[in-house]
Amino acid sequence: MKIIENNSLKYQQFYFDLLADIVNSATDVEHIFQSSIEQLKQLIDASYGAIYVYHQRVQQFRLMHYQTDNGLFLPLEIVKRTNHYDGDMVFQHAPSGHEVKIIPLKSIDEVEILFVFSVGQDRKPFTDKEKGLFIKETEKFLSIIIPLINNKENKHNYEFLYELSLRLFAKNAQAEILNEIVDALKIRYPSYTYYLFLSQDSDAGCLPIKMIQYTDEQTESKSTLAFLTGELQIEIQVEKNVANIYAPLVGDQAIYGVLQIITPISTYFSRKSLEFITQFANLAGIAIERITLYQNSKEQVSSLSFVNEFSRRLNSNLEIDEITKLVKNEIINLCHASEVGFIFYDQENEAEYIVLAESTAYFSSERGKEFTRLLMEKIRSDREMIFSGNFTNHIASPYHSVMAIPINHADDTNGLAVILHEDKYHFTFEIFKLMQALIQHTSLAITNTLLRERLERTIITDYLTGLYSRNYLEQSIEESFDTDDRGVLILFDIDDFKQVNDSYGHHTGDEVIIQVADTIRQYVDIDVGHVPARWGGEELSIYLPNAKLEKGIEIATRIRERVMVTSKPAVTVSCGISTWRRGEQDTTINLFLRTDKALYQAKRLGKNRIEKN
Repeated sequence: MKIIENNSLKYQQFYFDLLADIVNSATDVEHIFQSSIEQLKQLIDASYGAIYVYHQRVQQFRLMHYQTDNGLFLPLEIVKRTNHYDGDMVFQHAPSGHEVKIIPLKSIDEVEILFVFSVGQDRKPFTDKEKGLFIKETEKFLSIIIPLINNKENKHNYEFLYELSLRLFAKNAQAEILNEIVDALKIRYPSYTYYLFLSQDSDAGCLPIKMIQYTDEQTESKSTLAFLTGELQIEIQVEKNVANIYAPLVGDQAIYGVLQIITPISTYFSRKSLEFITQFANLAGIAIERITLYQNSKEQVSSLSFVNEFSRRLNSNLEIDEITKLVKNEIINLCHASEVGFIFYDQENEAEYIVLAESTAYFSSERGKEFTRLLMEKIRSDREMIFSGNFTNHIASPYHSVMAIPINHADDTNGLAVILHEDKYHFTFEIFKLMQALIQHTSLAITNTLLRERLERTIITDYLTGLYSRNYLEQSIEESFDTDDRGVLILFDIDDFKQVNDSYGHHTGDEVIIQVADTIRQYVDIDVGHVPARWGGEELSIYLPNAKLEKGIEIATRIRERVMVTSKPAVTVSCGISTWRRGEQDTTINLFLRTDKALYQAKRLGKNRIEKN
C-alpha cells in the first residue's frame, strides 16, 4: 500500500509540475502531448516513448510524437484499432530484453490516445497497479490541461481573426485582399502547404491561387464537394502521406472558392482546430464577397449608364435581331452568363413558343427546349420571376444558376429572358436587379418590334397558305436580278382543280391548296433565300436565287411525286420551270412569261408532269 501511495504522489507531483510548465509554454493540444511524452519518458525511466492519437475520420491511430535513446526502435506510423495492444503492433524491430507497454487513454474531449513505453530489464516491471495509477493520474491531468489550452487557443484564435478582419476590411482591391489572406496563412501555418481555389478570375500574381476547374475526374473530389456543399472536407492520401483539408470560402450570398491546407498525415487536428480553419475560411469568403460586391457596384453604375443609353437607342427603330443581340452581349458582359435566351409565346398557340434568333444555341437544342418549357410552366404557375443559385428539377440540365425574367407589355407576359450559368450561386442579387431593369427597358421595344414584324409578315404573306404573296415574290425576283448571277422560277398548277370544287365544295378545295403549300414548304429552305409563294388561285410557285436549272427540276420532281401520294382527295400538279443567267439580257417579265408558257405546255401534254423553258 505504501508503494502505491508513493507512486500516486509521484505522479501527482509530476503532473503538477508539468501543468505549470505547459500552461506557460504550450499553444495547442499537440504541444501538450509532445511535452508530456518527453517528460513521462524520464519519469518512468523509459528508453522509448511514443504517443498515438485516434483519427476518427480514417478510424486509425496515427503516430504523433516519439522519443528514443538508442535509435533502435522503428515505430509504425499507423496502429489499427483493436481490443488488445502489444509491442508487436508498434515496433518493427524492438530490442530483446525490453518490456513494451501500450496504455490506452481517453481525454476530456473524447480523443482516444495510446501511450507507448519501453523499459529495459534493469528497471522493475511496470505492474498493473502502477499502470492503473498512471492511467488515473494521466487522464486527470488531461481533463485539466486540455480545457485550459483550448481556452488559451480560443483567445489566440479570436485575436488573430479580429486583427485579420481589420486588415481585410481596410482594403478596397481584390489583389490586396488575397495578399492579406495568404500572409495570414504563412503566419498561422508556416510549415504547411496551402492553396486558394477561387470560382472567379483574380489578379493572383505569384500567390498560391488557382481557378476551380470542373472535369469528369473532379466531380467527386473533396474540393468540389466542399465548394458545392459549403462544408469542410478532409481527404487522406495514404500513398502521398498527406492529409488535405478543404474549407469553403463562404460569404453571405455565395461561395467564392475553397481553401486547401496540405499537412503531414500524422498531424492531429482537434475539433477546435478545424473550427478555426472554418472560421478563417468564412472570414476570407466574406472579405472576397465584400470586394466583389464593391467592384460589382462600380460596374453597375456603368451598366445603368448603358441602360439609359440603350433606351435612347431604342428610338432608332432597331430590328428585333439588333435589339436582342445588343441586350444579349450586354448581359454576357455584365454577369458572365453561359447562356442567354429570348423566348416568346406563339400568338396563335400559347402552348408553343418561339426562340428568337440571337438566343444562344442551347435554347434550340432538344434539352434546351425541354428546360425552357419547364421554366415557362413554372413562371405561369407561380406567377413569379425565377432567381435561383441552385435550381433543381427533374431535367438533366447542367445549369444551376438561373434567372428567368418575364418580358411584359401592358400587364401581359409575352415571353421570357432566360440567363443561365453552370456554377451554383454565380449570379448575385444585385446582378438580378440590374437584369430586371435591363429587361424592363427593352420589353416595350421588343414587343413593338415583334408586332411590327408580324404586321409586315401579314402584308407579304398569303392569308390561306402562309406562303409569301405574289407581290413579295415579284419584289424578291427584281432584287435577285440586281444582286445575283442566276435564278430559277418554278410554277405549279393543281390539275383539274375545278372538279375538286364541284365534287367536294370550295372548303375542300381550299384544304387541297393548303396541302400542296405544306408540301412545297417541306422542300424549300427560306434561310438560303428560297421564296415559296402563292401565285394566285390554285397556282403556287417557288423562286430559287443563285440556283441552276437542275436544282429546280430536282425540287419540282420531289414536290410533284409527294403531292400524288399525300393529298386528300388525291390530286396532281403540273409544273413549268424557267431559269435566267446574268449576261443574257433577260428581264423579270420575260422570266414570268417563259415559266407560264412551260406550265401551259405541261398541261397540254397530259398534266402531272414538268416542262422547262
